[in-house]
Amino acid sequence: MIIINARFLTQSMTGVQRYALEISRRLRIEFPDDELQFIAPPSILHQQDADFLRVKLVGRFTGHLWEQLELPFYVNKKDLLVNFCNTAPILIKNKIVAIHDLAYHLDDGWYNKKFKIFYNFLIPKIFKSSVYIVTVSETIKKEMINHFGSNYDNNIFVIPCALASDFTTTTTTTTKDKKTLLTVGSLDPRKNLTNLIKAFDYLENDQIILKVVGGGAKNFKVNHLNQIQNNQVYFLGRVSDDELRCLYEEAYAFIFPSFYEGFGIPPLEALNYDCILLGSDIPVFKEIYQNSMIYFDPKRPKAIAEKIDFVFKYPDQAEVFLKGKNKILSKYSFDDSSEKWKALIQSTLQDGII
Repeated sequence: MIIINARFLTQSMTGVQRYALEISRRLRIEFPDDELQFIAPPSILHQQDADFLRVKLVGRFTGHLWEQLELPFYVNKKDLLVNFCNTAPILIKNKIVAIHDLAYHLDDGWYNKKFKIFYNFLIPKIFKSSVYIVTVSETIKKEMINHFGSNYDNNIFVIPCALASDFTTTTTTTTKDKKTLLTVGSLDPRKNLTNLIKAFDYLENDQIILKVVGGGAKNFKVNHLNQIQNNQVYFLGRVSDDELRCLYEEAYAFIFPSFYEGFGIPPLEALNYDCILLGSDIPVFKEIYQNSMIYFDPKRPKAIAEKIDFVFKYPDQAEVFLKGKNKILSKYSFDDSSEKWKALIQSTLQDGII
């Protein structure tokens, strides 16, 4: 039996959870009920998705406590446990785990102390106790090998993120607002909103507005934004998928100033809606977005401002970067990624590794 750890259905829908949901939807169709079972704690936030996946609710706890202490009792020795969202029970050996990045290890004041201590304890143990590790980019695989050792090379598979099904089509005939810049992500210091907002002090064009979509989480240090204000910046909080699609359609450009990412799904969504992409000059963005993104040094607000001004001052030159859109979008597909997951799961079972 294949058991899917569906704890992600109890969490807010960020990039990691979207990845889990998109793969899970496809695996649910591929495997019959007597071969595949989704198990989750009772605190479901996404009931419609849980109904589609035919999730079995077990245990009384939630969060890591449920995952580490209760989930193992519902997985038999011959079962294969599949985990999509960075963590997994360390007591179970027969498992595959998707680890999207090593941000906890590279942390530069991004997370609270308790989170850092727990992940520095947990992730190495997951590496040692898992049959295979999956990650979402070649950049992160290289980081993992450099950090954990070359002996893991053959045990790490790259199965990338992609454009979620909810963001593959347009929903309105909204006209692009030539003054609107959009960013999407959690209010995590790693996302570098501080320097992005500071960049607005250097802009030549005071008509540009920035719309910020996303919320905080208890693991992040979010007080970094408390003292930063600008009348050109609008915090919209978390929005529905329908609202986000409309924001993508309206925005002329999209900016992603992160210091570090495992993949970066929001720029892919924005690219699908013909937003000009601006992003940090970091290896993973160079891998994923290649020549379709305008890069800047994320540590320098003035450098960020110069690229923003360029996009809005010289639209004809900036729109050239959209020419590679179809090449990028066609390279990443959740249908392809789910087929890779299916093949990895089946080969693990057939080879009798567990």
